[in-house]
Amino acid sequence: MRLDEAIAEYTAGRASVGYAKNTLKVERRALDLLLETVGNIHLRNLAGQHGEQYVAALLAKNMTPAVLNLYQGVIRRFSEWAVKRRYMTTASALSGRRFVVAHAPRRRIPARDFARLLDACVHPQQRIIVALGLYLFLRSSEISHLDVQHVNLADGEILVYQPKTKRYDEMPICGELDTELRRWLTWYAEDQAPVNGALLPHWPLVPARSRMTMVNDGSGKGGGRPDVPEHGQVNPHSRAAQVHSKVQDALRRFGWEVGPADREGVHTLRRSGARALFDEMVETGDIRDGVLRIVQAMLHHKSVTMTEHYLGLEADRERRNDQFKGRRMFRPAAENVVELRREG
Repeated sequence: MRLDEAIAEYTAGRASVGYAKNTLKVERRALDLLLETVGNIHLRNLAGQHGEQYVAALLAKNMTPAVLNLYQGVIRRFSEWAVKRRYMTTASALSGRRFVVAHAPRRRIPARDFARLLDACVHPQQRIIVALGLYLFLRSSEISHLDVQHVNLADGEILVYQPKTKRYDEMPICGELDTELRRWLTWYAEDQAPVNGALLPHWPLVPARSRMTMVNDGSGKGGGRPDVPEHGQVNPHSRAAQVHSKVQDALRRFGWEVGPADREGVHTLRRSGARALFDEMVETGDIRDGVLRIVQAMLHHKSVTMTEHYLGLEADRERRNDQFKGRRMFRPAAENVVELRREG
């Protein structure tokens, strides 16, 4: 089998079992680059030099170490699949070295500043997005998928759909989020009452903002300032888009310098809320490993190790610091002296 045929079969199989669109897109890019680099050869002819050519092609594109490892992971999985199908004899032909990724510390907002960040939001829609990130640690896609009917204030639960895993999770509504949700739903209902009537269960919890017209204030053609209507500021027939950029705007108003290409945004809220919860529970006496598992469940992570990395924790280093910070490492010399007694 030639490489282009194998790539088509592999990607079709991955799509048929329900892999996410973004995952499929990344895999296709990696495999298309392999095809472009080595040519449309038979799979049985793939050898070590082709793996070296592929790494050279990746490096020529000035990719970050994390992306280099991501693309090589795609090639590794493709090779293992081809071996199982007996299109190749060994999966090691295309194996390459793993690149070291430098993990710079990620910024986090301390819990004492959560209220100030919420007050920095200029619109109720932006505020509820930030609240869902801080108090439920949701991803952008999870926020967008929420419906009004998913909120159960009476039982203190909210039903969250995770597009990444295609699962639902009944998550707890903490006291802070309860306040924000009641505030938001009251505003949402008042905004829609004169336009579309009462809130409907199937409407998105976080709808899109309605398109604003411009009022000409004499500064130029068709513009000057947006005309914000008294009602109908959001469109319940469309879900909020560009959630990440709305969070970035709130962070700028909060006082952070955030560039358009920065990764700061929704994940900043997830990290901040998760770390604040971890620190709060540990300080109040909960067992550390139990706290990690609770935070892991809130973040919907597959492993505790992933959660430790996300929180900026490393278990051994944390235990080391807790053991020796501000304490003597060794007992004073006098306590180490063992009295020698004479016999007889």
